[in-house]
Amino acid sequence: SIRDGKSSLVNTNKLIRNYKGATGLKTGSTSVALYNLSASATRDGLSLIGVIMKAPTTKIRFAEATKLLDYGFANYTSKSFGNKGDVITTATVNKGIEPQVNLLLEKDDNLYLLDQHAGMDRFMYEMISSKLNESTPETYELMVPLKMELPAYEINLVLEKEDEFAKLGITFEQFGTNTLLIRNIPVWIPSDLQSEYLNDIFSNVINNKKANRSVILDELAMTMSCKKSIKANMNILRNIPHIKKYLEGIYE
Repeated sequence: SIRDGKSSLVNTNKLIRNYKGATGLKTGSTSVALYNLSASATRDGLSLIGVIMKAPTTKIRFAEATKLLDYGFANYTSKSFGNKGDVITTATVNKGIEPQVNLLLEKDDNLYLLDQHAGMDRFMYEMISSKLNESTPETYELMVPLKMELPAYEINLVLEKEDEFAKLGITFEQFGTNTLLIRNIPVWIPSDLQSEYLNDIFSNVINNKKANRSVILDELAMTMSCKKSIKANMNILRNIPHIKKYLEGIYE
């Protein structure tokens, strides 16, 4: 209240009271535009704005803005990579007074990793691609062979390409008419995704009869990369510990 209690101001943005870290911003409504909201919030140094337009009710605009902000805080993060005046690197100067000059940060700033799912996909793609292209992949023998059922004609195609599979670190033997026993696999294949990854590898090699090896391996890496990727509402650092090293490399 103001003016000794004679007047009062009411904030129509209910998120200010009910949403953790809410900082504003603006509500509005007309008969044509319906209910609109620009909602802002800050958590752990990350500030986000969610914009809702033409919501049918005021309740819906707040609910939808909450969803947007929740998604943002679950999937985005920020990392400081320097302060104003820090030397980032040096640049060579041709025909200058000095042969090199320092490149400085003009102001304090942050590096944002946007969309953790996309970042994780990229990490998995690069990891899988490098493993698939190793000349001598590290493998291990399965204590209990994996059974893979395939049509007879695909069994024949697989046997014809046995050397190609061996280069990927996969060895097998035929068991009956439609079954392969997988004996050895690469160590990088996650234990919880052995069957899925092997199905992808076999399917890709079988169906890409005319493509060269590099094209096959690249398509295979893209297909397999999202299977171990981060899922909705997972934090990339908390749930995928080994990606921390990758992120640190980005920040550096």
